[in-house]
Amino acid sequence: MGATFSAMEFAFHGTVPPELEEFRAGLEAALIRRGYTMLSSPDDATLVCNFVDAADARPYRRTNKWTFVASFWYAPEPPADFVRTGYPVLLKALSNLSVCVVPGVMARFLTLEQGISWLSARGDKERFYRKLELVRGLGRMAECSRPMNVVRS
Repeated sequence: MGATFSAMEFAFHGTVPPELEEFRAGLEAALIRRGYTMLSSPDDATLVCNFVDAADARPYRRTNKWTFVASFWYAPEPPADFVRTGYPVLLKALSNLSVCVVPGVMARFLTLEQGISWLSARGDKERFYRKLELVRGLGRMAECSRPMNVVRS
């Protein structure tokens, strides 16, 4: 059926590093619990979770104008200067959102406007995935990136 403006469909793209396998599985489960449908191909997805290498970020080339791309990348520890580290990843990956994941510690988000937020992963792993900031944030941003159809009379 493909992506429609009433359905939120997501897909994964890129190679998931071994350090982020658990994160990917948790993200998938959280998106499905929220009511999203997972697609096997990102071509018709409204949300593409693109896994990249921060040192050599590769873009997911959108096939639809409404596709929101969040690029996820691994770091062994939080970057000292997150904007200087994360912004090049955002640009090279042609993403709407750059997400640095430090397993067991945090996920940190960076937008094109250099807006920053973070989600702590310390403590209970399940609680980390249940926190709505991660899933709601991605969903809200993806939903807001949909084009508006203007009807002229």
